[in-house]
Amino acid sequence: NYIDSAQIYADGNNTTDKTEKYLDDIIKLTPARVFIMVGLNDANYGTMSGEAIGDNISEVVSSVKSKCPSAKIYVVSVLPVTYAFEGRSSVEQSVLDTINTQLASKAASMNVTYIDIANSYKDESGYLKGDCTGNGCNLNNGYYPFLLNNIAKAFK
Repeated sequence: NYIDSAQIYADGNNTTDKTEKYLDDIIKLTPARVFIMVGLNDANYGTMSGEAIGDNISEVVSSVKSKCPSAKIYVVSVLPVTYAFEGRSSVEQSVLDTINTQLASKAASMNVTYIDIANSYKDESGYLKGDCTGNGCNLNNGYYPFLLNNIAKAFK
């Protein structure tokens, strides 16, 4: 409820390979800015390395750039998970860190802006702070304004 839902294309189980299905709808909006935040579910399936997921996100960026050439593209870091969530899922925090490191290092060559919000949600051991989440991987509603403010800083 913080952003007009007509401007958000999301799927609770979205992965990098499913993102392509949203591109036609995104193009119709002729956006000036496109924010891409995907990868956690890819990691949760446990079948790809952080490098492969980062490569898939780069492919998503390329598709968006080719279909929306005038749009400014922002790639938002994958959020961390809690230590407890890591223990009961296929997600490894190290894989998420690899994705984010790769995206940060590729941003300039992809001509996109990388927005690191992950580190602001991490505890001292590098995992998602427990008070930010109820299930270990998704933010509590009250933390979305903080997330959106961090994203907004990238284009002020």
